[in-house]
Amino acid sequence: MDLDPQRPAVRRRDTDRRLRPLVQIAFAVCLLLLASAAVTSSHDLRAAQREADDLRQRIAQAERELAALREQRDRLQHDPVALERLARERLGLVHAGDVVVLLPETSPVADPTP
Repeated sequence: MDLDPQRPAVRRRDTDRRLRPLVQIAFAVCLLLLASAAVTSSHDLRAAQREADDLRQRIAQAERELAALREQRDRLQHDPVALERLARERLGLVHAGDVVVLLPETSPVADPTP
């Protein structure tokens, strides 16, 4: 039986030399995966920021429309002239005693051809 105290250290060094390229490759693969995840995350973050900006713009537009509708509602509730104008224009309503004149719709005149 060979009891050389140097032999286990030599075997360990040989094993370390053989495993070193595998460890380096594994480390490089991990770095590539990490970089890929960072790039994907960055793209996702930018897309989410664009969507948030779009939603903010849509909310602002909806708030402007809501303010205009509230203003119109207030006018119709407190201004009888505005209410009457709306009733006449949109609903075709008239006061009792008003004379309604209906004009015929104009249609394009065809050219007489001989």
